[in-house]
Amino acid sequence: MSRKDGFNKIDTPSSNNFELNLENIVYKKIVESSPNAIVLVNDKGIITLINSQTEKLFGYCREEIIGMPVEMLIPERSKKQHSDDRRDFIANPNTRPMGAGRDLYGLRKDGTEVPIEIGLSPFTDGNGVSVLASIIDITERKKIASKLVEAYETLQKTEKRYRTTLDSMLEGCQIIDFDGKYLYVNESAARHGKRNKEEFIGHSMTELYPEIENTDMYAKLLSSLK
Repeated sequence: MSRKDGFNKIDTPSSNNFELNLENIVYKKIVESSPNAIVLVNDKGIITLINSQTEKLFGYCREEIIGMPVEMLIPERSKKQHSDDRRDFIANPNTRPMGAGRDLYGLRKDGTEVPIEIGLSPFTDGNGVSVLASIIDITERKKIASKLVEAYETLQKTEKRYRTTLDSMLEGCQIIDFDGKYLYVNESAARHGKRNKEEFIGHSMTELYPEIENTDMYAKLLSSLK
């Protein structure tokens, strides 16, 4: 447009629009660089933004998932509960983990399920309240936890067999720690000591038998514990 001063007017974006566009660019770069899968869902439950980690985790490309209901990523048995939880979150938005105390699973494109943890954050823009979900694949953590449970159960079975063997021995058997306190006594040892087994555990030999400190047997025992 010509002006009387001879200069032409150049239309430029307003400062507010420029700052908003810049914020959007920075925001999208932060989302894309996240090591976790990120899904942005509007108040209608429609997916409006994802990052590349979401594509890797669920097996969908962006074109397949943007604009679709978020329930497409939820196993059939959990869709109803998730829909109810989503509406509750929109009504009372606050940053929190999703499904506290429940095992959560996501549904991949190929129909397989993946154990996940989800953190939820409310996100407000000109279109209302959206939900930003940060999703972590906890498959490896589940495997490690399962192995730890198996190892613990095996240890318990081994300990039970060990205790059964010791309890069945006719000879007295005692297990004492380096502080001289009883960790275990079998039935024969308890009968010999004229006490219940429970009276020994956690107590030292000198507490139960003060006179033992002056014996050669006790001196040899202390020497073996050094």
